[in-house]
Amino acid sequence: MEKYNAKLAVPARQRGKVAPIRMSHIVINTHPSNYENMVDWYMKVFEAEIAYANDDVAFLGFDEEHHRIAIASVPHVVKPRDKSWGLNHFAFTYEDLEQLLFTFERLKSKGIEPYWPILHGPTTSLYYKDPDLNRVELLCDNLFGEELLEFFTSGAFDENFMGIIFDPDEMCAQLKAGVPKEELTSRDKLPEGKTPWDMYRE
Repeated sequence: MEKYNAKLAVPARQRGKVAPIRMSHIVINTHPSNYENMVDWYMKVFEAEIAYANDDVAFLGFDEEHHRIAIASVPHVVKPRDKSWGLNHFAFTYEDLEQLLFTFERLKSKGIEPYWPILHGPTTSLYYKDPDLNRVELLCDNLFGEELLEFFTSGAFDENFMGIIFDPDEMCAQLKAGVPKEELTSRDKLPEGKTPWDMYRE
């Protein structure tokens, strides 16, 4: 694909285009045998409440939207093949690093831990897998506006488009010890001899 220079995207509505005003919700199919596990997991992770549920579908809400996530119990569904293409993950943003790490500790106390904690640079991200092994990213933004543009134009993303794996327990401890979050979220260079793909976890 042709490479494009980094820029701050102008919202479509500001460009005179008709576009959605927000993302509404996602719907996840699951097998009936795992339906209750899936609903329970998403309620725990997102501090969600059930807006409506029956034996076939559950609508879960955790903010102003009537529901953000729906779990559908669908007979005769089959598991996707390993390493198949399609949706990689979906992501939700927390207000700041403090709230993200608070959520990390809350979920860890319930036995839910990220399989891939990575400092992308623009974001600090924790990737989880639900009971059906769908990938869910919880993140906070580290850079905004001109800072974000500067990151992309500096060559840092060309050098390492993936990020640097970090220890969330250590980051929690450092944040509580008073280390500035700007220091904690400043991304290091790749270790000697490593490529961006060495930082990837499936």
